[in-house]
Amino acid sequence: MHLLVNLATGEKLSMKGAHTIFIDDRYGLKVEPGKYILKVKANWRSDEVSEFTLVTYTEKPIKLKPIKGKKKEIKEKLFRGLGLGNSEMKDIGEECTLAHGWEKRFLYFCVENNGENTCTVKITFSALRGAKIPKAFKKSDKEIVINVEPGSSECAYVTKKPIDGKPDIKWTVTVTPK
Repeated sequence: MHLLVNLATGEKLSMKGAHTIFIDDRYGLKVEPGKYILKVKANWRSDEVSEFTLVTYTEKPIKLKPIKGKKKEIKEKLFRGLGLGNSEMKDIGEECTLAHGWEKRFLYFCVENNGENTCTVKITFSALRGAKIPKAFKKSDKEIVINVEPGSSECAYVTKKPIDGKPDIKWTVTVTPK
């Protein structure tokens, strides 16, 4: 198992590098009822693909189902769970809050709109050395625009890219009602 994230709280529960993973109180990984993303990553050591088994033991019924959608949509679900569960959501105006953080090679931005109007959130990068904006979110070479409907949340992200030297990423946020 690579990553387990509670979509309701954004809490990350994970253990890496083991063949058998136990998630329970004995290991300090308590799982409450809710929705989770479970990412299984198999690092095969040869060209032959092997089988693996995912087994659950619970007192109550559990449903495991694949997440449907493209990689971009799955990442957005993961980042939304992490962002909305972030205790450091910052008020950015117009009744919107922003959470951001790094997850592996992604710097995610999650905006929640608690207002009555659609808001446009612009994230403008004054420095973007060592990262790039995916086409899906790119307004320009230095700007991401996120439109957030009332009572909803939206996410966007930038991706780390390999560079010589130290990355430099600086940004500002502006919010305008639509």
